[in-house]
Amino acid sequence: MVRLLSEAQGWSDVIAALQSRKSVTIDGAWGSAMALVVEGLSAQAPGRIFVILPHEGDLDDFATDWAGFAGNEQVGQISAWVKPPRPGETPDETTVRRLSQCRKILAPGGPKRVILSIQSVLQPIVSPEWSAKSLRTIASGFAEPPEKLAKWLLEQGLERVDVVEVPGEFALRGGIMDIYPFDAPDPLRLEFFGDDLESIRTFDVASQRTSESVKSLRIGALADLGVNDHPARAHLTDMLEPNDWVVVIDSPDLHQQAEIYLSRERETGGLYGLQDSWKRLIQFPTAEVATLAADGYELACHLRVESLERFTGDLVRVKAELQSVAEGDHVLIACHNEGERERLSEIFADTRLASENRLTLSVGQLKSGFRLIDQNLIVLGDHELFHRPDTRRANVRRRYESRAIDSFLDLNPGDLIVHINHGIARYLGLQMIERSKDHAEETLVLEFAAETRMYVPVSQ
Repeated sequence: MVRLLSEAQGWSDVIAALQSRKSVTIDGAWGSAMALVVEGLSAQAPGRIFVILPHEGDLDDFATDWAGFAGNEQVGQISAWVKPPRPGETPDETTVRRLSQCRKILAPGGPKRVILSIQSVLQPIVSPEWSAKSLRTIASGFAEPPEKLAKWLLEQGLERVDVVEVPGEFALRGGIMDIYPFDAPDPLRLEFFGDDLESIRTFDVASQRTSESVKSLRIGALADLGVNDHPARAHLTDMLEPNDWVVVIDSPDLHQQAEIYLSRERETGGLYGLQDSWKRLIQFPTAEVATLAADGYELACHLRVESLERFTGDLVRVKAELQSVAEGDHVLIACHNEGERERLSEIFADTRLASENRLTLSVGQLKSGFRLIDQNLIVLGDHELFHRPDTRRANVRRRYESRAIDSFLDLNPGDLIVHINHGIARYLGLQMIERSKDHAEETLVLEFAAETRMYVPVSQ
């Protein structure tokens, strides 16, 4: 499919312009065809390719589509956090995920394909210089009394507990030390024989069973990326190489979402501005990809791609509907597993599409089907034929993200909470409220949607 796309009129000129470090516009990309366009660019890029979406919630779907067109090559994601990491506070799941992703994806040898949202671009990352100076590497051959290592961990802001549950904690039991680094997706278990480190393995918090063996771990203090002048702060573009390309999806919507995000965040001191970030991005070869015709840079490529009409979902009628839609076209259906591929093969076996070898069934996932007009090709997912929900794998939520608090003293101003009666809110702090002339009561201040504040007595 990438080869077919490369035959589109103007495509070779677009690639040549990007390779000459110019910027281009590609429009007409409907549905999941955007992921195909991105893979077409990635196949020609001399370095990595960074794709920026307007909405954080679209990352998983786009990455799945992209991986399908890329032959299941790894597509790295850099997610946005809900709030920046702050020393002394337990980082939430979104913060841990972002720190871990940045550490792996932006390191040498990371994936060539990377996807992120504009919200993620506006958030700082940890600079490699700060990491090199502040983080400590523990690997085989490490020799140090566990208690001495425990003292160093306390100095870095980690909390010593009986059982490790969340990032920023560690536990020591004899010659076994459990550590949950701030930027690690899973905790690690270090086994000592005397002062000598014998093994490092990841383990599951719930079952306490060890699993994968790792060669080393890097650990250190949590950088306060919410402070503008913190030496750990860096912009994403500081990690890009000269031969990397940037792809912007739907630029008008992207700019609008960035403005909304910046206006919504009360404490924008820790975020980069949109204009500054945009200037940094367009220093690299940049392709703007849009659905509708758009004003481009030096060069534009107008693709002829159509969206598909909805199918009724009726098993009897769907064969005729597909035959009607695909008159003269080749049809590729992405099936979510091998069983579904075999089932559809039987269903469409007696159709003219099958007899004329114009039907291909492949195992894969696709969110939104499309037609490449000039290539006489229709691509769609099996769920679109029968109106089934998309069967993409949901993200696994960590247990600690939604655990109940034992006391309001566990809260820090800015924390997101779920009130048992009123839903999601942001905790703003404590305030003394006068209930009568002679009585004042300590009250939790919670902010709900539309900046509606509620005052809840501590006793409740």
